[in-house]
Amino acid sequence: MTTPTASNSYSDRIGLRDSSSARLSPTRPGTGDPKRRAKMAACYTGKKQLPEVVEEMRRRMLGAKMSAATRRKMSKSHRARGTRPPAAGAPWTAAEHKLLRTLAPAEVVARTGRTLAAVYLRRHKLGMPDRRRR
Repeated sequence: MTTPTASNSYSDRIGLRDSSSARLSPTRPGTGDPKRRAKMAACYTGKKQLPEVVEEMRRRMLGAKMSAATRRKMSKSHRARGTRPPAAGAPWTAAEHKLLRTLAPAEVVARTGRTLAAVYLRRHKLGMPDRRRR
């Protein structure tokens, strides 16, 4: 005579499946299947998310640091779309780069309307001396 064993699953208790297969099967079958995931992603592509979903995602990501690879990918996407964050300011033009290379920083500020700090930073990024007196 065998004694019944305790089971955590209702399906196991009423005999719909044996307990060994229940432990091995995933909770949601097919979620790891790449074809199914691609199909689901295509279903959501181009559709706006609900405002409460957007707010929840924003709240969860608040303070989270993006990896360097993620930031590169995001930057590449923004460049492809032609969008820039407002805090980045206007992109530097070829004419402004020419002024950076030929004039003193104060003169570049007067002609371009950029701040002196922006001129120093751009010169540094281009590998040029900033021409400050030390």
